[in-house]
Amino acid sequence: MPLLVAVLGLITVSDVFAQQRLYGLTGNWNSVFYLDTRSGGSSQIAVGSGGLISDRGLGLQGNLPTGEDLRDVFLLADSKRGWAVGAAGTVLVTTDGGVTWQAQQPPAAVGLYGVTFASDGRRGWTVGENGKIFATSDGGASWSAQDSGTKTSLLSKVVFTPDGKQGWAVGTDGFITTTTDGTTWQPQASGTSAWLYDIAVAADGKRAWVVGSEGTIRFTLDGGTVWQQQNSPTTAALYGIRFAAGGQLGLAVGESGTILATVDGGIHWKQVPSGTTAALYALGMSSNGVSAVAVGEHDTVIYSSSRGSSWNPYVQGKDKSINAISFDANHQNAFALRNDGMLIRSNDGGASWQLLRGLSGANIASAADGKRGWIAGAGYIAGTTDGWKTSRTQWTQGSGQQLSLNRVVSTADGQLAWAAGVGGSILATRDGGSNWQPQSSGVSDSIGALAFSPDGQRGWAFSPSAILTTSNGGGTWTKAKFPWAVVRDVSMGSDGLHGIAVEDWLVWTNDGGQSWDRPVISFDAFRLFNVSLLLPDGQRGWAAGKEGVIAATTDGGQSWQVQAEFGRQSDIIGINFASDGRKGWAVFADGMIVETQNGGLTWTYQTVTKASLNAVQLALPSGHGWALGENGTIMATGDGGVSWQAQASGTKAYLFGVSFTPDGRRGLAVGAGGTIIATRDGGTTWRPRSSGIPSNIDLHAVALALDGQHGWAVGDGGSIFVTTNGGASWTRPTTSATANALYGVSFVDGQQGWAVGASGAIAVTTDGGMNWQSQTSTVAVKLAAVTFIDNQHGWAVGEGGAIVATSDGGAHWNLLKPRPTQVNLTGVGFAADGQHGWAVGEGGVVLATQDGGANWQARRLASASLLGLNVAGDGQHALAVGQTGTIFATGDGGTTWQMNYLE
Repeated sequence: MPLLVAVLGLITVSDVFAQQRLYGLTGNWNSVFYLDTRSGGSSQIAVGSGGLISDRGLGLQGNLPTGEDLRDVFLLADSKRGWAVGAAGTVLVTTDGGVTWQAQQPPAAVGLYGVTFASDGRRGWTVGENGKIFATSDGGASWSAQDSGTKTSLLSKVVFTPDGKQGWAVGTDGFITTTTDGTTWQPQASGTSAWLYDIAVAADGKRAWVVGSEGTIRFTLDGGTVWQQQNSPTTAALYGIRFAAGGQLGLAVGESGTILATVDGGIHWKQVPSGTTAALYALGMSSNGVSAVAVGEHDTVIYSSSRGSSWNPYVQGKDKSINAISFDANHQNAFALRNDGMLIRSNDGGASWQLLRGLSGANIASAADGKRGWIAGAGYIAGTTDGWKTSRTQWTQGSGQQLSLNRVVSTADGQLAWAAGVGGSILATRDGGSNWQPQSSGVSDSIGALAFSPDGQRGWAFSPSAILTTSNGGGTWTKAKFPWAVVRDVSMGSDGLHGIAVEDWLVWTNDGGQSWDRPVISFDAFRLFNVSLLLPDGQRGWAAGKEGVIAATTDGGQSWQVQAEFGRQSDIIGINFASDGRKGWAVFADGMIVETQNGGLTWTYQTVTKASLNAVQLALPSGHGWALGENGTIMATGDGGVSWQAQASGTKAYLFGVSFTPDGRRGLAVGAGGTIIATRDGGTTWRPRSSGIPSNIDLHAVALALDGQHGWAVGDGGSIFVTTNGGASWTRPTTSATANALYGVSFVDGQQGWAVGASGAIAVTTDGGMNWQSQTSTVAVKLAAVTFIDNQHGWAVGEGGAIVATSDGGAHWNLLKPRPTQVNLTGVGFAADGQHGWAVGEGGVVLATQDGGANWQARRLASASLLGLNVAGDGQHALAVGQTGTIFATGDGGTTWQMNYLE
């Protein structure tokens, strides 16, 4: 059992703790502190593995002061001063609410697991391995050891009253120790040998509760003189506990998604459904107990707004938009900075991406070897020599106003580099970043664009008031007036003469920037933000920007033509081409990448898979989802469609249908040749099921009942198969009421369901699928999908934009006229309210209705055909999938749809 550290803080019942999801982390968040500020706002700080540390809004810090695991964090009531502790005696301090952190002298080279401070901000305590307790009286500048009463137990938590007099520490082997003067500690008899993970203490300093392994819950009414057992309804380890003001309403969380609740101070505890099987490591609760958040393994975050009686997942993450991207010379290795503070890397030209660590910044540059690189941000420059496996801070600003750096560029060999930003600041290094020196720019306004020739001698810098040029690597800069608006981006040819820049218009030069001209173009240049000028010819170039527009030039910027217009709701923030001018990439702010292999004549999305995806399902409240398709492809998400990973299906058959229970554990998938596979662990393992179906029959759809045992599969020739044991065996009813191929199936309970198919076929059953009767659809075209929200209201869609609906269980089906589209529709889904629904089809078409299907509005999400759709009952979350690995997700009722992110 690894040590799992719960939420830290001065644990009085009036404290407020919470955490939001930070998606895509390679490690865990170990602790979070939530503080109501005196101004009425709040401050939130989270710490985790690998030195990850957030700002007050739970966005990742850029200048990470340590690579050690951080395990606990504490903020004073002023919301400015705080401390974090972790492995190898790490102690960090902040005086600006987590904007910056500095390392303090380690108390000792031992792992530290808990930290707290008195309200004066001078006296504090930290606890850790081998029973260690260290105290400070000078805000952490120095620490002294205190005798805890044990040298063997690991202390996992420490809490104090605000006056710094009364405190407790808990740990392994049931160890509890207390102090009434902040100096001398006295062990208490806990009455248990369980590992104690967390403690909650009431404001009166008398009532307290501890939780631990094997479902242990103990409490005291006298400050710990006597600890008594409370009845626990679980044997699962409990890692966190919190109580609301008054000490009556309490929650505890633990392994396997366990959540316990009490409304009488712990006299009675009951288990409540969490919607997850992930271990929950920490818990936060508002002072009135209405709101609560639990966090755990696999980046699990769930929340409650009903005093813990019901829980829902956070299925929408923090902003993952891309700030900047940089490629190496061979355009295989790429690094990008996301808005959530994560640095991501691709080593296959952007086809796939991996998370590296938290390193936020405004701009990133890479040397030709893909190993050396720099990130410039607010008051610092970080560098790497091994492709960001490790990094170190190369330059930090001294005291005074924070200097924000907007741009960083380097030569191919990585020896020369420059960074520029506010106040006309320019910094330069001539030794690969070991030393950075300021250069005099002669301007005082912000430098927003920067470029250098390959030899590092000739360079340009743009500010709102001037263009700066240098011919000696920035040793001296010459200022000239630039007649147009602020330059957003600039690119220089290898000859140092040709260049293109983008401001409110495109401009070009062929004399090293001595003069600039605007080309005459026939499109809206105001949409262009960034440029890429090819080396070495200085003639071919590209510009890109708003909503995915890409323009190209073949004469050094004198004329331009639009190559592509994606019409997305996200803008292109970077564009880059290989030196042959054929292979290129454009990066959208939301993390999507498009690529070209022919100089921009055609562009295609890079997706998590190139396989066509035929079906999809989203399970709420777990936030898990699955998309499947050709060659046995199965992609899985744990965050509502934000990120996706491949699962091993064990088959190469085309998969056409999928269905899961709401908890996301049990699932069935069907496909070509009578293929049926099943999972009982959310898709971690898929196992084949012997269907007894001839290999010449394809199964096109499947439905699984809430119990995970009853299921139905439909396919060619009117085939219908029924299982009552989770797919272990299948039987075929005497008749399916049609000989036409069936492509969709929907059940509202274990008895009543409908199947639709070719030539307008619709069949209904009211006895669990043992007998079927035909219904009249009023159409003769193929119906590809069907959905029902209850035993009366249903919709089916098909060829030529056909939409039929029923409000009486299928006794009458009505064809919508006029049809909102003529394209073939392949999927349909409705929210539980029966009003909000969507349909998808060929050519990336999405239809939306807000009045139960009486009226539909059409839009086009992509050029690829959409082949599958699943809509959650809340009417907010939905997934759509299609050709070439296309995956779209919405979390706002279809107002916006985002393609799968880079993970």
